[in-house]
Amino acid sequence: VLKDTGEVIGQIGICADDLRHRVPQCKKANYLLAEEHCGMGYATEALTEIVRYAFEEVKLNILTVAHLTGNIASKHVIEKCGFRYDGVIRQGMRRFDGKIFDSYEYSMTRCEYLAQKAKRRGLSLKLAEELTEEAFMDYYQETKAAETGAVITPSAADLKGDSYENWLRER
Repeated sequence: VLKDTGEVIGQIGICADDLRHRVPQCKKANYLLAEEHCGMGYATEALTEIVRYAFEEVKLNILTVAHLTGNIASKHVIEKCGFRYDGVIRQGMRRFDGKIFDSYEYSMTRCEYLAQKAKRRGLSLKLAEELTEEAFMDYYQETKAAETGAVITPSAADLKGDSYENWLRER
């Protein structure tokens, strides 16, 4: 609905995710925008609010969304809102007119949403999968040093021919 005129220009909501129907606290976002209103930021604004609502009000653990083959504008909206590409389901979606299309699937977890929200507020948070092995090892060293007051270093006997990184991983 356009704020200034009250004109209905599309629809958006969340519903059951047929692909993840057995996953608790998982829903799918669906939206449709009148063609003459595309490219004006309305879909991004609406999907951003649905994401906020899904994680902050409904308390979902995962929210999914998809676009049809060739819908590049929708792809950009989804990516701009922070969703991660999961893959394509061939012949996975039927359009309102009955035509079958491939479905390009995306998702966002609660942790990803919270990390993105923190980053927007200027905090520097990283999800575990965003860390390189080297960065993780540095973090581990710093954490252990803070807890014990000493930097952890293995003796030659502790390494037993293994690498320092493997030794740390086992700790």
